Amino acid sequence: MAPRDVAVWFAVPWLAFLGFFFIKFIYVTPPAWEIALSSAVLLIFLAAFTVAFRNYHRPKKLRLPALIILGLGVVMAPINPGANVFFSYPSWFLGRAFPARQAMLVIGATATGVVFLTVVFELGLSFFLPAFLLSIGLGGMSIATRRMEDAQRALKQSKAEAEHLARIAERERIARDLHDTVGHKLSIIALKSELAAQISGDSAPDATREMQAVNTVARECLSEIRATLSGYWELSLDAELESLKATLDDACLSASLDIHATDLDPHVETALAMCFREAVTNVIRHAGASHCELTLRRDDQEVTASVADNGKGFDGEPGRGLSGMRQRVEHMGGSLDLDNDGGLRVTIRLPVVGRMQRGG
Repeated sequence: MAPRDVAVWFAVPWLAFLGFFFIKFIYVTPPAWEIALSSAVLLIFLAAFTVAFRNYHRPKKLRLPALIILGLGVVMAPINPGANVFFSYPSWFLGRAFPARQAMLVIGATATGVVFLTVVFELGLSFFLPAFLLSIGLGGMSIATRRMEDAQRALKQSKAEAEHLARIAERERIARDLHDTVGHKLSIIALKSELAAQISGDSAPDATREMQAVNTVARECLSEIRATLSGYWELSLDAELESLKATLDDACLSASLDIHATDLDPHVETALAMCFREAVTNVIRHAGASHCELTLRRDDQEVTASVADNGKGFDGEPGRGLSGMRQRVEHMGGSLDLDNDGGLRVTIRLPVVGRMQRGG
C-alpha cells in the first residue's frame, strides 16, 4: 500500500465528526433542495478531505482543500447548525499549511468568522461552542505538532550536516597530508633525477636517458595526485542549489534563484556552495522569514553571490555561522557584507580564481 493510501485510511476515523452534520435530519425532514445541497456539499467535502490527507506532508498543498472545506461551512451554517464540523477540519489543516505566526492569524480569523456567523444568523450555542472550541483547539494542536516536526527535522538536518562537515574535514585533512607527504617526496624525486641527469651528462647517455624518464614519470605522478586530490575539496554548486531549493520548499519558504555564473574555479564553486548552505540554514532556523532569494553573478574580476530574506534580521553580533563564512571568504581573498535592514542580506564577493588554487 502506497504511503498516500495509508494517510487516507488513517484519516477515516476523523470522518466520525461528520455525525454532527446529520443530527438535524433525525428531528427534521428537510426539503428536497436541502437534501440535494447537503449531498453536493458532502461530496465536495470528501474530495477536499481526501486531497488534504494525501498531501498531509506537503504543507503548501493543504491550503486550497482547507479553504474549500471552510467555504462549505460558511455556506451551510445558516441552513444546518451541524455544519459547525466544517470549521474544525480546516483548522487542523491550516495549522500545518502555514508557518506558525501566519497559522495563528488564519486560525484566529476562522474563529472570528465563527463568531460573526453565530451573531448574524443567530445560530446559538449548539453551533458556536463546537465550532469555536474545535477551531481554536485543533488549530493550536496542529501548530504545536508542526513545530515539533520542524524541530525534529532541524535536529536531523543538523546531525546530518555535522556528519557531512566532519566527512569533508576528514577528506580535506587526508588530501592535505597526502599532498604534503607524497607530493613532497615526488617533488624531491623529480628534482634529484633531474640533477642526476645533468651530472651524468654525455658520459653515461643510457643513465641520463633513464634519469630523464624517472623525472618525467615523477612529474606526471605529482600532477595526477594533485588533480586527484583536488576532487576532495570540491562541491557541486548546481547540486547544492537544487538541494537548498528543496529544503526551502520543505520549510514552507518561497524561494527564487537568480543564478548567472558559469565555468567557476572549483575552489570558488566549493566555497560558494558552503556559504549558500550556511546562509540558507540560518534563514530557515533563525530568520522567521517567508521568502528567500539566492543570486549569483560573475564578471571578469569577481563572483558576487547573495542570500536575502524578508525576516527579522538579527540583533547584536553575527553568530558562529556568519563568522565562519566570513573567515572562509576572506581566506580566499574575498569579502562578506551584511545588510540587516528589512531582513538580512548576505553578500559574498570572491575573486574569479580562488587564492587556494593559486597557493596549491
